[in-house]
Amino acid sequence: MKKNLTYMLAVTSDYVFAAGNIVLSLIKERPQKDFDVTIFYEEMSQNDKKIFEETGICHLIQYRCPRQFEAKIRRFCPKFNNEAYAKHFSFLKFAKFEIFDLLNQYHHAVWLDADISIQDDPSDIVNYKPFAITIDRSWTVQNNFTQPIPGYEMNVQGVCSAVFMVSDKMKRYQEMRQWCYDKAIEVCAWFKNIDQGIFNLLLQEFHIDYQLLPLDDYQCFTDRSEGCVAKIVHFGTPAKIWNNTEIIASFPEWYRVHLKWLALGGSDFSRPDNFTVVNVYQKLQVRNKEISKLKEEINNYKNAIKIMQSLPKRPSDQGYKIKLLGLPLFLKKIMENTVKYYILGLCVLTVKNETK
Repeated sequence: MKKNLTYMLAVTSDYVFAAGNIVLSLIKERPQKDFDVTIFYEEMSQNDKKIFEETGICHLIQYRCPRQFEAKIRRFCPKFNNEAYAKHFSFLKFAKFEIFDLLNQYHHAVWLDADISIQDDPSDIVNYKPFAITIDRSWTVQNNFTQPIPGYEMNVQGVCSAVFMVSDKMKRYQEMRQWCYDKAIEVCAWFKNIDQGIFNLLLQEFHIDYQLLPLDDYQCFTDRSEGCVAKIVHFGTPAKIWNNTEIIASFPEWYRVHLKWLALGGSDFSRPDNFTVVNVYQKLQVRNKEISKLKEEINNYKNAIKIMQSLPKRPSDQGYKIKLLGLPLFLKKIMENTVKYYILGLCVLTVKNETK
């Protein structure tokens, strides 16, 4: 008998801690554990495996690309052989195609990228049958490839495969896994976004009547104002929550869960030298004080200039100047685009020259 729901992730060895964060967050939001989590991985320590297994809901699968498939991809897309592209052109990304086989065991399977934070119960995603996904804001299908793919509409709105749900209500879902692998070989020479490109083509190939998830609720980027209340926040740029002080200060819930993962003995991430976790309000208070100090200094300069301008002055080639006991007390230089004010020879203020 099929179970109702599994979440699916795929992680490299350096992202296992991120999978741990997602699992603990899901348990926090659904403590009754009425779901499973299927994790595909490349390498994983025995200690991390033990933590996942002790949750009672995690199923670990070491991912190995089919050998013939890997050989063809390396042949037709040389970037998979270049270490400089290893993070983006990773064979683990093809594990996402395995989600369709999970529908033989579950009614619903939800893919989650590892660079996210679960901030609220996301279980109502299963109501968006038969296929739920978010748009890819400002991207078309074409943006996933270096050239058009014949037979597909390339200039239509694209979708983002960072978070999506598939269900066994889809027709022909049993065919989709193999189709994805075959299509990947066919178009890999023009890959930009590997798995996402294939999923954009899949929706057209199988005429899937998909539903759009609310983007700023199920896959909200960190620069969006809705991020603080979204169900799922996506750190979908090179600036991740584990390498950027500003982001981790803005989304402290992720770090609180990470501390729980560490308390269980889970693996940690590598911190940059300048990495700190600081209350964002405290940082704003410091900045506000600095801004107030600058405003006060500017006002003092303005007041000083008003006093200087009221003193007797002598014309100069550049504006006018005031001397006191032979010293250049005040000088105003009028230039083509700016007016500069000097006190005791030091430039204290530069303003735009609006006099023509």
